Amino acid sequence: MPVRSVIEILAESSEVVIDQGLRDGLLKDIPVVGFVAKSIDVVSSIRDKLFASKIVRFLEAIEEIGEEEKSKLREKMSNSPQEAGKVGEVVILTIEQATDSDKSDLVANVFLAYVSGIITANELRRMCDVVDKSFVDDLLDFTAIHNMGKKTEHPALTRLRNTPLVDMFGGDKIDDIGKQYARASKFGKKFVNAHLHGKALRQRQ
Repeated sequence: MPVRSVIEILAESSEVVIDQGLRDGLLKDIPVVGFVAKSIDVVSSIRDKLFASKIVRFLEAIEEIGEEEKSKLREKMSNSPQEAGKVGEVVILTIEQATDSDKSDLVANVFLAYVSGIITANELRRMCDVVDKSFVDDLLDFTAIHNMGKKTEHPALTRLRNTPLVDMFGGDKIDDIGKQYARASKFGKKFVNAHLHGKALRQRQ
């Protein structure tokens, strides 16, 4: 089946509404989206529409940032085409495989943190992998936790025990031997900081 662009998919999908500004701006100018447009192999119309709606959610999130940040994004992507390709591929695959559209917002937030230099390309790719493999409500609950460095049995952390966001350890006192505690890992704290940074950039406008 021939490769077609995301722009064509969006244009043909009556169930997906995309603002003309997005069509003429981000879809056209930002290299990471240009990478997307060249990389989609259409499988079925229903899948196309679902994917398109998640892509729009991501683009709308990026569109919320200011012109200065958009310029940083374009510059960062154009300065390292190879890195832009890897980042773009991971971002798009994560969005494509997402079972909940809220994941598009999470991906957008950590992507914006990458643009700002808060996290590296490698860390962004790793965060996308976590988003892909985790239940979105668990991730959202995790980002809302305070005192993340304190050991806890809070389910928002224990449910993510099999991800790099959380460190698990046993009790070290007589009255809690056999218990399992969780604590946000160094990477987990960085994930939260990246998410909050991207969210703040979007809310600044």
